Amino acid sequence: MVFQPLLEHMVASLRPEILVLQGWSANDGPSPEAAQAYATRILHLAAQARAQGTVPILVTRFARKTLAQNPREIIFADHMRQQQLSMRAPDMPVLDATPILEDPAHPGLYRPGLSNDGIHPNGAGHAALAAVLTPMLESLLRKAS
Repeated sequence: MVFQPLLEHMVASLRPEILVLQGWSANDGPSPEAAQAYATRILHLAAQARAQGTVPILVTRFARKTLAQNPREIIFADHMRQQQLSMRAPDMPVLDATPILEDPAHPGLYRPGLSNDGIHPNGAGHAALAAVLTPMLESLLRKAS
């Protein structure tokens, strides 16, 4: 919750053309209610960004080892991911990070070699995301010019 007011101020002050937003976080706690509250705040920020002409890119959840250990949480996380994917629109693209990073044989866990701690992507994980994000950014910037 600490970073969000700062991010809102930065977006209003800098007025970027594109804003990449993490659509899922467990930083406020692992409960579905905390995740839903975070997602609601992020969507509010996305709406504010769109109102000033910024294109927000919503990023679906990353893998996280605690998801693999909590079947209830992964069901909720997947439900939220589907909601985010359904929000895909020209004025709010969605980068579906989940299948890029997550091991399909082990839901909630990173693909081998894409994380060092099971929570955050490492250099290879970021490169895998960048391979999908870069063409998305290039397309948005071409449309803007």
